[in-house]
Amino acid sequence: MIDAKFDFIPVNFTGKVVDADQMREIRDYVYRYFSINDKIMMSSYSSDEWQAYYEGKIAPILNGLEQKLKIHMFTDKQLGYGNRILASVNNITFMSSQQKISMVKYSLEGGLYNRNEIRQWFGDTPIPGGDVYQYSKNYTEETNSNEEEDEDANNTGEADKIDTAPTVPQSNKEE
Repeated sequence: MIDAKFDFIPVNFTGKVVDADQMREIRDYVYRYFSINDKIMMSSYSSDEWQAYYEGKIAPILNGLEQKLKIHMFTDKQLGYGNRILASVNNITFMSSQQKISMVKYSLEGGLYNRNEIRQWFGDTPIPGGDVYQYSKNYTEETNSNEEEDEDANNTGEADKIDTAPTVPQSNKEE
């Protein structure tokens, strides 16, 4: 419905096809604006590239989020008790399978992670008894080294045998 106060002017729109050079320039502009690159966008990054991107872009956002949530969700009294909100990303999730396997080799010997934690890295479900930390006999406390040397002399020479223990070994300090 058009009344006499306005004139009807039809809009003649013809679409324009963007050429490859102009499209590349638009894409690069968007990448620069959001501080990302083609490897991150296409998920073809190396672990070093991901780490640099995480530390440069994601970690500052998470830190800001933690601070804002802390300010808006807790009272001064609650903050005085040490209440905090932590936002983090599990970096192990973004490692390649080869890097995860290498990490498993070193972490099992030292009792850093238990089997269920390692299974979680690969997307597997926990197993019964998997919460037990394991460590190698090669890592002993100096106060226990004489006892363990005597035991090793009686063994068949398997010094690298991995034992299971209910917890991570604690140091025996005499008071």
